[in-house]
Amino acid sequence: MYTQTETTEIDGCAPIYPSPSPDLVNATRNSAPAARTPARPRHVRRRLPGTALLARLVDDPALAPDWLQVGAAALGSAGRPDRGLSVRLLDVADLLAQLDRLYTARLAEVQQWFDSPAAAGCSLPATLPVWTETLFAEAGALMHGGILPEMAAMGTQILPMAQVDEAQRAWLQRHFMQHIYPLLTPLAVDPGRPFPFISSDSLNLLVELRRPEAAREARTTLFARVKIPSRTARLVAIPPQIVAHTPGAKSGPQVATYVYSADLVRFFVHELFPGVPVRHVYLFRVLRGETPWPDVARRGAGRYRRQEDRPAVRLDVERRMAEPVLRWLAEHLQIPPHGVIHHDGLLEISGLPAVARLADGAAASGVRPRLLGIK
Repeated sequence: MYTQTETTEIDGCAPIYPSPSPDLVNATRNSAPAARTPARPRHVRRRLPGTALLARLVDDPALAPDWLQVGAAALGSAGRPDRGLSVRLLDVADLLAQLDRLYTARLAEVQQWFDSPAAAGCSLPATLPVWTETLFAEAGALMHGGILPEMAAMGTQILPMAQVDEAQRAWLQRHFMQHIYPLLTPLAVDPGRPFPFISSDSLNLLVELRRPEAAREARTTLFARVKIPSRTARLVAIPPQIVAHTPGAKSGPQVATYVYSADLVRFFVHELFPGVPVRHVYLFRVLRGETPWPDVARRGAGRYRRQEDRPAVRLDVERRMAEPVLRWLAEHLQIPPHGVIHHDGLLEISGLPAVARLADGAAASGVRPRLLGIK
């Protein structure tokens, strides 16, 4: 129910053809502008990655919904190496923000398109997750295939925790224990405890634990939720002296090195559970709609701002999350089937706004970024 099925046809929708991409100029000229238009129509050309993507997803690009046209155009613009790095990053960041708003505020409008003749038999539950995941996958491919390597060549690199060396790991562990560990509050989830409230747009770790032998009951598996603190910078900078004095480090221009704070917490999450083996750790993110539950609407507008009164409309999970765990999590959050979105690089996607600000600040100042935590 919650997994993506690999197929070339989506619920009666037109098949995904690898045919040459049509021109999107006429398709995007009449589309409703987003908060920040990712690309001007005259920049949309036949062989751009975004244009080819749109042609693969729909049989007639001219009939595609406006948000899909704008998303394809944004990816096409972000894939152009002749545009500035920070501008390309902002294009992708804007696309991700628009996809968030699609679920939090525009689902009724999206449903209208699927009910129209242009949908040609496609249904929202079967098609919307596939299109959304495809846009995310293309954005991730742009990040890993061009943008992040280009940033590294310019002197700013973002490393996964698995690639940091011993000296960097030691410094990061001290930083974690001193500045992040005190902010973490793991919440156990089992039949004797209520499922914790998950706030909108928060990054969370779902930690699968194995009960110690002495405390085992009928259930040997215990889950805990660890929220990545919002006060923690999404990007944590490693001091230059740590990088410079790393054994085997090459001499030359100084490189600004960062790690994602969520990756840092995941790497050292076992420190929160002494004596309890950690089996798996999954990253997930929840979005809540802007419209409250129907019964809340009857109580008065004064309660509309409470997140507890807003339904969860999308669950972003790592693709490697086990199916039983995903089903259990989605059921507790009451996520609709079309709201489960799988990611191959959820860390990179969720941290993209911080990466964009990092690149934008460096481009604006003309110097390398200062080694501070980036929100």
